[in-house]
Amino acid sequence: MIIVLVRTVHRNIQHLRDKFLHTNCLATLANMSSHFHSLSLEAAEKIVNLFRVLSRKYLKSKGEPIPAITGAQPTSPTTRTSPTTPTELADTETLQEILLMLLEIINSNLTYTLHVNPHFVYSLLYQREIFTPYHGRPGFIDLVNNIEMVIAFFANNVEKDGTPPFSAQFVTDIIKKYSKTWPRSRLRKFSELKFRYVEESQPDEFFVPYVWSLVQKHSHIHFEINRKSSPT
Repeated sequence: MIIVLVRTVHRNIQHLRDKFLHTNCLATLANMSSHFHSLSLEAAEKIVNLFRVLSRKYLKSKGEPIPAITGAQPTSPTTRTSPTTPTELADTETLQEILLMLLEIINSNLTYTLHVNPHFVYSLLYQREIFTPYHGRPGFIDLVNNIEMVIAFFANNVEKDGTPPFSAQFVTDIIKKYSKTWPRSRLRKFSELKFRYVEESQPDEFFVPYVWSLVQKHSHIHFEINRKSSPT
């Protein structure tokens, strides 16, 4: 389910740009985040990769350099330093909202279920550079600091117990070993994420046209929308 939700958010941002859709998908992920248990490597990577992809779009929209994963060169900043049109501003603000939500989801997982999600910690270690642009950035500081503390703790123990190059299995074993002694109290605690769907008083006014618009767009069945039925 996590993979489906993350893919849906990714596709929506890339193609559909339906704020209602990604907001609800992220809210569902957020509600689940403190209960993630034994996430597969694929699911963990999907969450971290979503942050990486959207972070690239966000930084690019602001004309800032994009950090690369270890071994690659960072992307240079573009000549434009900030969004200029209302649409660009709206896109940048939307991306920032999603990035903050993803950071909250990551924090929730680390706060409550780090010890049962070694693959998630591994994914954070592997792509640690993606959080660098958010050091000291207003609104991101506390969320990123928590993640950086986790990364530093496990990275130091990997280096202490082994010699490079480190295999994926070795790193995972170290994470499992030191998860038992990870001092959870070091993290700044945030309120547990809980989102509740509030139904509108007349939801059909939104859903009926919305569903029919999807049917018209994707079913390849011809509808004469403006045609009025003749009186009988």
